[in-house]
Amino acid sequence: MHPENTQLPKNKILSLESLRGFAAISVAFYHFRVNSHFQNEFFLNAWLMVDFFFVLSGFVIALNYQSKISSLSHFQTFQYKRFLRLYPLHLIMLTAFLFLELIKYFIEINYDLVGTTPAFSLNNFSSFALNFLLLQNWFLEDLTYNVPSWSISAEFYTYAIFGCISLAFKNSVFRVIFSSIILILISGLILLNIGMGTDNIAGPIRCIFSFFIGVITFNLYNRYNLREKISSSFFSVLMFVLCIFLVALLGKDKYGIVILMPIFFSITLLVTLATKESTILIRALSHPKFVYLGTISYGIYMIHFFIWWCIRQFLILFLNVEDYLDENGMTYIDFENKYFADFLSLGGIAIIIFMSHLSYKYIEKRFYVKKFSYTQT
Repeated sequence: MHPENTQLPKNKILSLESLRGFAAISVAFYHFRVNSHFQNEFFLNAWLMVDFFFVLSGFVIALNYQSKISSLSHFQTFQYKRFLRLYPLHLIMLTAFLFLELIKYFIEINYDLVGTTPAFSLNNFSSFALNFLLLQNWFLEDLTYNVPSWSISAEFYTYAIFGCISLAFKNSVFRVIFSSIILILISGLILLNIGMGTDNIAGPIRCIFSFFIGVITFNLYNRYNLREKISSSFFSVLMFVLCIFLVALLGKDKYGIVILMPIFFSITLLVTLATKESTILIRALSHPKFVYLGTISYGIYMIHFFIWWCIRQFLILFLNVEDYLDENGMTYIDFENKYFADFLSLGGIAIIIFMSHLSYKYIEKRFYVKKFSYTQT
């Protein structure tokens, strides 16, 4: 990732970094259910942006590592780098949610107040151990502790699958592509039957499906040298609008045609990459402020659920606001004044961005950026 005072490498694709930031903010809005003007059809279905993350991750991982994993030591270094990129912040947020469970337990014992989910009923010792090992999405049906980390669990071991394929077929791009296609077809057929869920079957398979679509996307981009072939922003804007429309339309149902969304994300990436940097859209996406949102996007993704929890508890305890579960089983708060809900939403996003900046500066850079030279991952 790129700090403000670090010179970026020449092959850094700024527009993709910005898209990563916008996707992370979309997921953050998705998890704060209040009757604000932001609760439109796109943000209500922004769970699909996790699949965009998977596709983008497959692309940038293949871009940086597909031709570099040529020995067992290279594979070990690759996986270790991925571990250092993901784990420190994951562990901190896991510890934060463990602390919340302890507070809930203290309140239950001393004040006889029990919430919707009693302390350590779902977030228990076994789920903590699996979260600690980044195995939660491979073994637990339910989402526990820091809910968004399910995708980090799925992705970390998908990296290992990619690394094994790259190592096994290091001298044959065709075999890497063929293996990726086989994984896409198998996982796609399974998802058609079980849906795009987050449990211990659908979650990992969903990650494998979208990640290796991203790997194929890179190989198409690389094979046909698609960088900056289109001199107008029209086609990339068209794909962005189409993806927003399809997320709003298809995200209501986790079965059927929604499985095509990672393919549309892939096409959007290819069209964006093929658009010249001199166009209005790419210049806008390359703005330093937007790029920095991408830089801190991992923090946005990992921290936002905790911030929303704290805000909801403040509203319930100090403003006597009532919450309830909506039809999707998510906590919802209905305010009489939508503009107050807008204020809360934007204020929460501002806090999340600030905390993510601190996370990047004091945690992620300390464990990853300073240890390894920059790669866009």
